[in-house]
Amino acid sequence: MPGVAQGAIQMGRHVAKTIRSDLLGQLGFPFRYVDKGDLATIGRAAAVARLGRVHVAGLVAWLIKVGVHIFHLISFPNSNRLNVMI
Repeated sequence: MPGVAQGAIQMGRHVAKTIRSDLLGQLGFPFRYVDKGDLATIGRAAAVARLGRVHVAGLVAWLIKVGVHIFHLISFPNSNRLNVMI
């Protein structure tokens, strides 16, 4: 298991579902890690991205990283993701 947030988030969700199953008297299920890829900013408007077999770098990777970041932001009242990005 890689020591990144992606794995920790997936494990946390699995534990919550396992606890819920136990409380309902249902059988649990094994944990399966799903690698969603890696994104890293390496400078101003520059990044690297590995999404499955696709590897990109530079501005394209940076735009992907910005898009993923905005998508995962918490929605605040009377605002939207586009406003936050701008």
